[in-house]
Amino acid sequence: MSSDGDKRKRQDDDEEEDFSDDDTIQNKIAKIKRKAKLNKIRCQRYRENKKKKIVSSKIHKEKSSIVDEEEKIKRLKEYNKQKSQRYRDKKRASNLRKSAHTDQTSETVVRHVSKH
Repeated sequence: MSSDGDKRKRQDDDEEEDFSDDDTIQNKIAKIKRKAKLNKIRCQRYRENKKKKIVSSKIHKEKSSIVDEEEKIKRLKEYNKQKSQRYRDKKRASNLRKSAHTDQTSETVVRHVSKH
């Protein structure tokens, strides 16, 4: 019996060893697969976040460039407005000088004619 019991015990130990080896190998394989899957998900999230950041930065740059362009356009409009106002002021001043000069000449002509 003892020899028969020893054989059974050895068989049970062998089965447990086989089972435990397979089980540990399967556990290791499962862990490796899980890690690979998690790593893949992590990489996908990283790539997606990176793409989002790039897109948002492009949008921000476009918005800022649009704002810059709008500011340039506003400054140009204001500059052109001031320029045209200066031109109108100069024109008005020269017309006033001309009219004042013609008034003076017409007065001298009238005086000259009236003296004769």
